[in-house]
Amino acid sequence: ALFNRFEAETLGVLDGDSQGAFWSQISDFSLPQEATGFCTVTDLLLKATLPITQTTEFIERLEPVAEDTELSLSALAHAGTGIVYVRARTHSENEASHLTRFVDRARAVVRHLGGFLVCESVPLGVKGKEDIWSTVDPGTGEPRADFQLMRRVKERFDPRSIMSPGRFVGGI
Repeated sequence: ALFNRFEAETLGVLDGDSQGAFWSQISDFSLPQEATGFCTVTDLLLKATLPITQTTEFIERLEPVAEDTELSLSALAHAGTGIVYVRARTHSENEASHLTRFVDRARAVVRHLGGFLVCESVPLGVKGKEDIWSTVDPGTGEPRADFQLMRRVKERFDPRSIMSPGRFVGGI
């Protein structure tokens, strides 16, 4: 179905060195920037968890979002799990605002499709501006119930906030 939907022209079988190179790129796709060496300060890595039937729809809806925000887009979907990794890349460090807009719009697409989105790797210029963990319920504008629970647990076990202050979800 994907072959036809994306109008692929050829289908091939990889073997030998080409097979090894392909699987190496797949296994490195979701690694942190420092581990792979192929990411730059202009890269963003997102992980979407969706109903399995929505993975193709998600990728299709992100393509125009990437075009609108002037980003290059790569996606890796795990067949049968509903997990999709998305790498978005700007063309210069001055375009960090494009990444923030992309995350906001990608999060809206994921919500519409019944899923969740987490930023796994974010350039430092975006990190302080973006709610990486999506701690706010978009419907109410209030902190999500699970985030409030995490905050209460943290307060219970670390009332003076001396253990890694601000380094957990939502700056807890």
